[in-house]
Amino acid sequence: MSDSRLAVRFGALAGWQNGELLLMEDRAADLAPGRAVLWLPRTHRIGCDCCVGRDIWAEALSACFVAMVKGDRPNFSSVLAVLDEAGAARLRRVLVEDRLLAARFRVE
Repeated sequence: MSDSRLAVRFGALAGWQNGELLLMEDRAADLAPGRAVLWLPRTHRIGCDCCVGRDIWAEALSACFVAMVKGDRPNFSSVLAVLDEAGAARLRRVLVEDRLLAARFRVE
């Protein structure tokens, strides 16, 4: 049986391919207008993951997926996560523990 979930892979910015959503923690200059980029929140704010039950990265990735499906942002067929070691560990945990994300995404 084939797995239709979107693949999430971890790597360097140089490996970013067309059709991939780029996940990053640090906002850089506009990398490529018209391509899918999601900046993951780093700072404490109202509704952050220490104040609510769902991780803010899970919320951000879910909102990005829904916006893509609705046509409000560029389509993507996979995800490239450019994160440091701690960020990659957090995203792996979120992708496993959040059932909604686990239904839409898989770690490659």
